[in-house]
Amino acid sequence: MTRRGTVGWLVLMVGGLALRPAAGAAQAPADSVELEEVVVTATRLPTSLDAVTAGVTVIPGEELRRRGVRFVADALRDVPGAAVVQGGSYGGVSSLFLRGGESDYVKVLVDGVPVNEPGGAYDFANLTTDNVERIEIVRGPASVLYGADAVSGVVHVLTRRGAGRPALTAQVEGGTYGTVRWDAGFAGGGPTVDYSIGLARFTSDGIYAFNNTYRNTVASGRLRARPDALTDATLTLRYGDSRSSFPTDFAGVPSDSNQFTFGNAFTVGIDAGRRLAPWLEARVSLAAHDADGGFDDRPDHPGDNTGFGFQERRFATLLRRSADGRVNLRPRADLVVTAGAQLELEDGRSFSESVSDFGGGPDTSATSFEADRRTLGYYAQAVYRPATGLALNLNGRVDDSDAFSTFVSWRAGAAYLLPTGTRVRGAFGRGFRAPTFAELFANSPFEVGNPDLDPERATSWELGLEQHLMDDRLRLAATYFDQRFRDMIQYQGAAPGEPNYRNVAEAWARGVEVEAELALLGRRLTGAASYTYLETEVTEDGGTASPAFAQGEALLRRPGHSARLGLTARPMGAVTLAANLTRVGSRADVDFAAFPARRLTLPAYTIVDLAAEAELTAPIGRLPGFTLGGRVENLFDEDYQQVYGFKSRGRAVFVGVGMRW
Repeated sequence: MTRRGTVGWLVLMVGGLALRPAAGAAQAPADSVELEEVVVTATRLPTSLDAVTAGVTVIPGEELRRRGVRFVADALRDVPGAAVVQGGSYGGVSSLFLRGGESDYVKVLVDGVPVNEPGGAYDFANLTTDNVERIEIVRGPASVLYGADAVSGVVHVLTRRGAGRPALTAQVEGGTYGTVRWDAGFAGGGPTVDYSIGLARFTSDGIYAFNNTYRNTVASGRLRARPDALTDATLTLRYGDSRSSFPTDFAGVPSDSNQFTFGNAFTVGIDAGRRLAPWLEARVSLAAHDADGGFDDRPDHPGDNTGFGFQERRFATLLRRSADGRVNLRPRADLVVTAGAQLELEDGRSFSESVSDFGGGPDTSATSFEADRRTLGYYAQAVYRPATGLALNLNGRVDDSDAFSTFVSWRAGAAYLLPTGTRVRGAFGRGFRAPTFAELFANSPFEVGNPDLDPERATSWELGLEQHLMDDRLRLAATYFDQRFRDMIQYQGAAPGEPNYRNVAEAWARGVEVEAELALLGRRLTGAASYTYLETEVTEDGGTASPAFAQGEALLRRPGHSARLGLTARPMGAVTLAANLTRVGSRADVDFAAFPARRLTLPAYTIVDLAAEAELTAPIGRLPGFTLGGRVENLFDEDYQQVYGFKSRGRAVFVGVGMRW
């Protein structure tokens, strides 16, 4: 059977299941069985999933805490169509490939604040799940609402919302690799004000025998006020500080005793709105993200003073500022029309210094870089949901930048609920990635930017089916997607002073996402399973002849097959048991230590994780309640690599105690 035939067979198989009649079938619930059927990321306003035509997954923060998932990257491994790759231990660079797109094709938001680098790159290594209410993932192009870099999707991390009487929580956990983690939080609220604050710290000795310590401190908070029934305002803050020592060189070989990376990031967002009339709401959002960090590698010992770059240090800062104003018009009960404008300012600065000695004495080379850009975007959206079971989403946007050409993005989607209870949906759209500052403005002996670059662009379409059975206790869904990437920017050799970057490459990605969710015994036993089949191919490499991007070959580090099975049991009210199995298929990578570098195939691997939590005592009056938890990661100690040459974490056991007061 051909690869395309396999895709067609999967669509027909799941489609046949979905088209079976279901007694009492309801409209589609959220992708998580325990979450309210409302999302905000897909349309930028609270919207029932019945009216959303994009593929959406919602991961509740409470579920992550029960399973002991501490990093957003690990949470994203459960998302259909997502491939997460981390090189080495805690703190190693972590990348997300969504639906086969590049790792810089996903917009990352923290409480609505963009945190990507200019050009879309984002390292998930230090983004934690501390004080997180939920994570919303929108699959497919979303530039029409979020501008540059939302090519294959959006990941939105939302801080926990307080509710009820004030409550203090705390937890401490320790285990393998000398890992210690603690956190504390305070939250509460009523009809007019709610709040939450959190503080957490994670430290580990890492998986390597030397120079592999990691630390991460996170502080976060959310304050929401509703002074009257017509007005609301929300302030969110998140600060993170991290340092990661690592012994490995570019090929994954442990060889350095003192090199490390460091960084901190501060994110603040304000979102406020007022209903001016029953049919008109005005909203404004202000966002700021400041990040700085770098790399430091001093000589390992007095004799380490020869060769290329025996001493290096790099430092970079990033400032992002944005203001967004929009109005939501409701001319009728089943229609919401949004019109808005967004101004975004990006500023990046970097400095690097390297000392080399090939026998003629130390030679120091230093480079610095500074660039900024301003982008103004105008957008409009219509969400139409008549009572007939039909839902329509129409969007359009124009982005005008002083650093790259004007770009028009759009998205159209429709969903319909058939009499059988089957929900059919489809969407078609266009997104873009803005060039990086280096691709536009670099000016060094080995790298010259090209100010005439166009944004990378992608068109995408998808078709999905969803069915509910067993009185909504069973949900089945399947989605076929197809993405085409054009004007991809590649580095090319050039004469001195000539630009090295050009829009010369093309690629495509297509596949199938299959999902199933089941709840039994009054939701005391729940299960979720997903499977993704993915094909990718470079159709034009622009003559770069690179093993990392070779014409006719698959894109790197995207598995053709991946699957996940999760089970949660609550045999009694005070005990929760969870098991998670993740299967990642074989995928292409490159051995950069070889000369010349060569392509190879990384073997498939399977990881099994277990977690348990028991409430020892419940809070009574002024007495706190206590919980005891434990978890095992990689139960069978699977030996595998996510990046060629870099080993991954083996079996690890953790035990923790929690308190609620």
